[in-house]
Amino acid sequence: MSILNKIIPASLKLKLKRKLGVPNMFWSLQNMQQNGFRPNKIIDIGAYEGKWTLEMLSIFPNAKYLMIEPLESKKGLLTTLQKSRPDQITFVNALLGATDGQPVTFNEMETASSVLKEHHSTSAQLVSKTLSSLSAIAQQKGFEKPDFIKLDTQGYELEILKGGSDVLSTTQAVLMEVSLLDIHRQVPLINEVFDFMAKYGFVAYDICSLVRRPLDKALWQVDVIFVKLDHSIRNDKRWGA
Repeated sequence: MSILNKIIPASLKLKLKRKLGVPNMFWSLQNMQQNGFRPNKIIDIGAYEGKWTLEMLSIFPNAKYLMIEPLESKKGLLTTLQKSRPDQITFVNALLGATDGQPVTFNEMETASSVLKEHHSTSAQLVSKTLSSLSAIAQQKGFEKPDFIKLDTQGYELEILKGGSDVLSTTQAVLMEVSLLDIHRQVPLINEVFDFMAKYGFVAYDICSLVRRPLDKALWQVDVIFVKLDHSIRNDKRWGA
Protein backbone atom coordinates (compact mmCIF):
# COMPACT_ATOMS: atom_id res chain seq x y z
CA MET A 1 0.00 0.00 0.00
CA SER A 2 2.86 2.41 0.80
CA ILE A 3 4.32 1.80 -2.68
CA LEU A 4 0.96 2.61 -4.28
CA ASN A 5 0.75 5.81 -2.23
CA LYS A 6 4.11 6.89 -3.62
CA ILE A 7 3.43 6.16 -7.29
CA ILE A 8 -0.18 7.36 -7.56
CA PRO A 9 -0.28 11.12 -8.29
CA ALA A 10 -1.85 13.27 -5.56
CA SER A 11 -4.33 14.71 -8.06
CA LEU A 12 -5.58 11.22 -8.95
CA LYS A 13 -5.88 10.23 -5.28
CA LEU A 14 -7.94 13.36 -4.62
CA LYS A 15 -10.16 12.64 -7.63
CA LEU A 16 -10.75 9.06 -6.43
CA LYS A 17 -11.56 10.20 -2.90
CA ARG A 18 -14.11 12.70 -4.19
CA LYS A 19 -15.67 10.13 -6.50
CA LEU A 20 -15.98 7.67 -3.61
CA GLY A 21 -17.40 10.33 -1.28
CA VAL A 22 -14.54 10.25 1.22
CA PRO A 23 -15.13 13.08 3.73
CA ASN A 24 -12.97 16.15 3.17
CA MET A 25 -13.40 19.32 5.18
CA PHE A 26 -12.46 21.87 2.56
CA TRP A 27 -14.41 20.09 -0.17
CA SER A 28 -17.48 20.33 2.10
CA LEU A 29 -16.88 24.03 2.74
CA GLN A 30 -16.34 24.68 -0.96
CA ASN A 31 -19.58 22.82 -1.63
CA MET A 32 -21.40 25.08 0.84
CA GLN A 33 -19.99 28.10 -0.98
CA GLN A 34 -21.21 26.73 -4.31
CA ASN A 35 -24.64 26.18 -2.77
CA GLY A 36 -24.94 29.81 -1.73
CA PHE A 37 -23.30 30.10 1.71
CA ARG A 38 -21.59 33.50 1.92
CA PRO A 39 -20.27 34.28 5.43
CA ASN A 40 -19.10 37.83 6.09
CA LYS A 41 -17.49 37.18 9.48
CA ILE A 42 -15.76 33.94 10.51
CA ILE A 43 -14.32 33.03 13.93
CA ASP A 44 -11.54 30.42 13.99
CA ILE A 45 -11.27 29.03 17.54
CA GLY A 46 -8.20 26.87 17.96
CA ALA A 47 -6.40 28.57 15.08
CA TYR A 48 -3.06 26.87 15.90
CA GLU A 49 -0.77 28.01 13.03
CA GLY A 50 -3.45 29.68 10.92
CA LYS A 51 -3.58 27.09 8.14
CA TRP A 52 -7.36 26.68 8.38
CA THR A 53 -7.92 30.42 8.02
CA LEU A 54 -5.52 30.56 5.08
CA GLU A 55 -7.40 27.75 3.35
CA MET A 56 -10.71 29.46 4.06
CA LEU A 57 -9.45 32.64 2.41
CA SER A 58 -9.35 30.76 -0.89
CA ILE A 59 -13.01 29.75 -0.44
CA PHE A 60 -14.39 32.91 1.17
CA PRO A 61 -11.92 35.63 0.08
CA ASN A 62 -14.12 38.55 1.09
CA ALA A 63 -14.85 37.46 4.66
CA LYS A 64 -13.26 38.92 7.78
CA TYR A 65 -11.58 36.47 10.15
CA LEU A 66 -11.00 36.40 13.91
CA MET A 67 -8.39 33.82 14.93
CA ILE A 68 -8.26 32.77 18.59
CA GLU A 69 -5.42 30.56 19.83
CA PRO A 70 -4.21 29.87 23.41
CA LEU A 71 -0.68 28.58 22.69
CA GLU A 72 1.94 31.25 23.39
CA SER A 73 4.31 29.52 20.97
CA LYS A 74 1.99 30.36 18.05
CA LYS A 75 1.73 34.10 18.77
CA GLY A 76 4.55 35.11 16.44
CA LEU A 77 3.29 33.12 13.47
CA LEU A 78 -0.32 34.26 13.88
CA THR A 79 0.68 37.88 14.45
CA THR A 80 2.64 37.77 11.18
CA LEU A 81 -0.41 36.36 9.41
CA GLN A 82 -2.56 39.13 10.86
CA LYS A 83 -0.09 41.79 9.71
CA SER A 84 -0.15 40.37 6.17
CA ARG A 85 -3.89 41.15 5.96
CA PRO A 86 -4.57 43.77 8.66
CA ASP A 87 -7.96 44.77 7.25
CA GLN A 88 -9.18 41.19 7.05
CA ILE A 89 -7.60 39.13 9.85
CA THR A 90 -7.63 39.74 13.61
CA PHE A 91 -5.70 37.57 16.08
CA VAL A 92 -6.25 37.14 19.82
CA ASN A 93 -4.06 34.98 22.07
CA ALA A 94 -6.59 33.60 24.56
CA LEU A 95 -7.98 30.42 26.08
CA LEU A 96 -11.76 30.35 25.85
CA GLY A 97 -14.25 28.81 28.27
CA ALA A 98 -17.66 29.19 29.84
CA THR A 99 -16.68 31.73 32.51
CA ASP A 100 -14.64 34.86 31.88
CA GLY A 101 -11.76 35.18 34.36
CA GLN A 102 -11.81 31.59 35.66
CA PRO A 103 -8.35 30.12 36.40
CA VAL A 104 -7.67 26.68 34.89
CA THR A 105 -4.84 24.24 34.28
CA PHE A 106 -4.21 23.89 30.56
CA ASN A 107 -2.76 20.63 29.22
CA GLU A 108 -0.40 21.99 26.57
CA MET A 109 0.56 19.49 23.87
CA GLU A 110 0.58 21.17 20.44
CA THR A 111 -2.53 20.18 18.43
CA ALA A 112 -3.67 17.89 21.27
CA SER A 113 -3.76 20.73 23.83
CA SER A 114 -6.92 20.85 25.94
CA VAL A 115 -8.39 22.07 29.19
CA LEU A 116 -9.63 18.49 29.64
CA LYS A 117 -7.32 15.78 30.93
CA GLU A 118 -6.98 12.47 29.15
CA HIS A 119 -7.73 9.23 31.03
CA HIS A 120 -4.14 8.06 30.60
CA SER A 121 -0.88 9.88 31.21
CA THR A 122 0.48 12.06 28.40
CA SER A 123 3.47 14.27 27.71
CA ALA A 124 1.37 17.41 28.16
CA GLN A 125 2.93 20.39 29.91
CA LEU A 126 0.64 21.77 32.62
CA VAL A 127 0.23 25.54 32.32
CA SER A 128 -1.85 27.86 34.52
CA LYS A 129 -4.13 30.08 32.46
CA THR A 130 -7.18 32.29 32.83
CA LEU A 131 -10.25 31.71 30.69
CA SER A 132 -11.79 34.36 28.49
CA SER A 133 -15.35 34.16 27.19
CA LEU A 134 -16.24 34.12 23.52
CA SER A 135 -18.83 36.82 24.19
CA ALA A 136 -16.25 39.21 25.66
CA ILE A 137 -13.68 38.76 22.90
CA ALA A 138 -16.27 38.87 20.11
CA GLN A 139 -17.59 42.16 21.47
CA GLN A 140 -14.08 43.63 21.82
CA LYS A 141 -13.17 42.74 18.24
CA GLY A 142 -16.45 43.53 16.48
CA PHE A 143 -17.46 39.91 15.89
CA GLU A 144 -20.65 39.85 18.00
CA LYS A 145 -22.64 38.53 15.04
CA PRO A 146 -20.45 36.13 13.08
CA ASP A 147 -21.89 34.01 10.30
CA PHE A 148 -19.61 31.03 10.87
CA ILE A 149 -17.71 29.63 13.87
CA LYS A 150 -15.09 26.87 13.71
CA LEU A 151 -13.96 25.13 16.91
CA ASP A 152 -11.07 22.69 17.29
CA THR A 153 -10.38 22.51 21.02
CA GLN A 154 -10.13 18.82 21.91
CA GLY A 155 -13.44 18.31 23.68
CA TYR A 156 -13.89 21.79 25.18
CA GLU A 157 -16.16 23.08 22.39
CA LEU A 158 -19.44 23.16 24.33
CA GLU A 159 -17.88 25.00 27.28
CA ILE A 160 -16.65 27.64 24.86
CA LEU A 161 -20.07 27.97 23.25
CA LYS A 162 -21.67 28.30 26.71
CA GLY A 163 -19.44 31.34 27.16
CA GLY A 164 -20.74 32.77 23.90
CA SER A 165 -24.41 31.84 23.85
CA ASP A 166 -25.38 35.29 22.55
CA VAL A 167 -22.84 34.95 19.74
CA LEU A 168 -24.02 31.42 18.91
CA SER A 169 -27.65 32.52 18.72
CA THR A 170 -26.87 34.85 15.79
CA THR A 171 -24.51 32.46 13.98
CA GLN A 172 -25.66 30.65 10.84
CA ALA A 173 -23.16 27.76 10.75
CA VAL A 174 -20.75 26.02 13.13
CA LEU A 175 -17.94 23.57 12.37
CA MET A 176 -16.73 21.59 15.34
CA GLU A 177 -14.87 18.50 16.37
CA VAL A 178 -17.21 15.96 17.99
CA SER A 179 -16.12 12.90 19.99
CA LEU A 180 -17.54 9.39 19.87
CA LEU A 181 -15.02 7.99 22.37
CA ASP A 182 -14.21 9.63 25.69
CA ILE A 183 -10.42 9.72 25.43
CA HIS A 184 -10.63 12.90 27.54
CA ARG A 185 -12.29 12.99 30.94
CA GLN A 186 -15.76 14.61 30.97
CA VAL A 187 -15.75 15.15 27.21
CA PRO A 188 -19.28 15.53 25.77
CA LEU A 189 -20.06 12.76 23.31
CA ILE A 190 -21.87 13.09 20.01
CA ASN A 191 -25.41 12.73 21.42
CA GLU A 192 -24.83 15.50 23.97
CA VAL A 193 -23.34 17.79 21.32
CA PHE A 194 -26.27 17.27 18.96
CA ASP A 195 -28.76 17.94 21.80
CA PHE A 196 -26.90 21.12 22.78
CA MET A 197 -26.84 22.45 19.23
CA ALA A 198 -30.52 21.62 18.71
CA LYS A 199 -31.40 23.93 21.61
CA TYR A 200 -29.96 26.80 19.57
CA GLY A 201 -31.80 25.77 16.41
CA PHE A 202 -28.95 23.92 14.68
CA VAL A 203 -29.03 20.62 12.80
CA ALA A 204 -26.17 18.59 11.32
CA TYR A 205 -25.53 19.50 7.69
CA ASP A 206 -22.33 17.61 6.84
CA ILE A 207 -19.75 15.25 8.34
CA CYS A 208 -16.56 16.42 6.73
CA SER A 209 -13.73 14.44 8.32
CA LEU A 210 -13.15 11.30 10.39
CA VAL A 211 -10.40 10.38 12.86
CA ARG A 212 -9.86 6.80 14.05
CA ARG A 213 -7.67 5.99 17.02
CA PRO A 214 -4.58 3.86 16.25
CA LEU A 215 -5.32 1.39 19.06
CA ASP A 216 -8.22 -0.45 17.38
CA LYS A 217 -9.28 1.78 14.47
CA ALA A 218 -12.44 2.74 16.37
CA LEU A 219 -13.96 6.03 15.24
CA TRP A 220 -12.81 8.66 17.73
CA GLN A 221 -13.84 12.03 16.32
CA VAL A 222 -15.73 13.56 13.43
CA ASP A 223 -15.84 17.14 12.20
CA VAL A 224 -19.49 18.15 11.88
CA ILE A 225 -20.90 21.21 10.13
CA PHE A 226 -24.09 22.45 11.80
CA VAL A 227 -26.43 24.98 10.20
CA LYS A 228 -29.62 26.63 11.39
CA LEU A 229 -32.68 24.50 10.70
CA ASP A 230 -34.23 27.25 8.58
CA HIS A 231 -31.03 28.18 6.69
CA SER A 232 -31.57 28.70 2.97
CA ILE A 233 -28.88 26.13 2.18
CA ARG A 234 -31.36 23.46 3.31
CA ASN A 235 -34.34 24.74 1.32
CA ASP A 236 -34.02 22.43 -1.70
CA LYS A 237 -35.72 19.11 -0.86
CA ARG A 238 -35.05 17.41 -4.21
CA TRP A 239 -32.84 14.32 -4.55
CA GLY A 240 -31.52 15.01 -8.07
CA ALA A 241 -31.61 17.75 -10.68
